Amino acid sequence: MIGFTSGAFAGSVAQANYSAAKGGIVSLTRSAAVGMNKYGVTANVIAPVAKSRMSGNVPFGLEMGEPEDVAPMVVFLLGDAARSVTGQVFTANGGKLAVWNQPVEVREINKDGRWTPEEIAERFDELGQERMGMLDRLEAMAKAATSGDKPNK
Repeated sequence: MIGFTSGAFAGSVAQANYSAAKGGIVSLTRSAAVGMNKYGVTANVIAPVAKSRMSGNVPFGLEMGEPEDVAPMVVFLLGDAARSVTGQVFTANGGKLAVWNQPVEVREINKDGRWTPEEIAERFDELGQERMGMLDRLEAMAKAATSGDKPNK
């Protein structure tokens, strides 16, 4: 099984609804990978970065491949060489292929019983938070837009 999403699954500035739908494709496909694994069925997602009608509206000049650049990854994932590849999200962008990280717990804090908001506040530094990669990408896009560069090159 191959699902198609976009990089918007990781978050979007102006289209929360689109981002939620694309994130749903990732979650659905990962769930299929877990549920169908015992039958030897693989399920992966491709987030192509290719020129399309929608890409003409992208405010920053992103480096984009052609739709035809995506086909080799699809063929690979559906072939015997990828029979153990499942639950993954890949990007295909011209000559660039990338794999996205898996959602996993990073750290935890524990106590006996239920937490109070005050206890959480007191120990929140131990739990911490993870930097949102999309914020870094937005900063790079803004910087590239002012210099005339392509932010993903």
